[in-house]
Amino acid sequence: MEFQARSYWDEIKKLLAAELSAHSFERWIQDTTAIIDHDWIVVKCADELQRNVLQTKYGSLIMEAVQALFGASMTVVLAVDEEYERLAKRYEPMSLREYILALEKRMQQLEERVQRCEQLIDQLQEPNLFH
Repeated sequence: MEFQARSYWDEIKKLLAAELSAHSFERWIQDTTAIIDHDWIVVKCADELQRNVLQTKYGSLIMEAVQALFGASMTVVLAVDEEYERLAKRYEPMSLREYILALEKRMQQLEERVQRCEQLIDQLQEPNLFH
């Protein structure tokens, strides 16, 4: 999964390289890495300056490249140091077993919410003796 994510980001960088001057690409984008998970892309920036430039100057171009490659919009997060490490851990690939357990936990939470909603509906439908 991580190898595949890197190759997707490499493809996005190729699209960006075709749109930018060689100097701009090498200075701001070439050394970036990313983690891609479903509809999220977390891009690792070297520092705050790089993040700010990518966000303000190249943000729309990055979004266009993502749209061109995936055929859909995705959330792109530009992150530095600890922030990137925290997000990378959150989006790191999990085993099939971990994924199924997470889905089961989420399903249980949703079932509990549905039961609470049903109870509220039942309470609202009870005749009110006090008018």
